[in-house]
Amino acid sequence: FGWTVTVNGVDIVENGLFGMSATMYQASQGLDLIALGSTGGVQQTFTTVPGLTYFLTFAYADNPFNAQPGAASVVVDDGFSTLLSDNIAH
Repeated sequence: FGWTVTVNGVDIVENGLFGMSATMYQASQGLDLIALGSTGGVQQTFTTVPGLTYFLTFAYADNPFNAQPGAASVVVDDGFSTLLSDNIAH
C-alpha cells in the first residue's frame, strides 16, 4: 500500500496473536512500531496536485505489551519544506 519501513523494523500483528486482545481500528491487523524491542518507523510517499486540499488520517494506539507509555512523531512534508511536525503521546 505504498508504505516503506524507514528505521529498524516493524511487525504486522493480528488480533489474538500471542494473546493480544487489542481491537484494531478497521481490520484484524495492526502495525507494531516496536519490532522485537527496537523502535521502528514507516513513511508513505504519494503524488499531489498544487492547489488541491488533501485530508490525511491515521489511527494510533499504545502497544499493550510495552510497559512504558508510547509516543510517535508525525511529519508531513512536500519534499522541500515541513508542512506538519508533531508528537503524539499517551
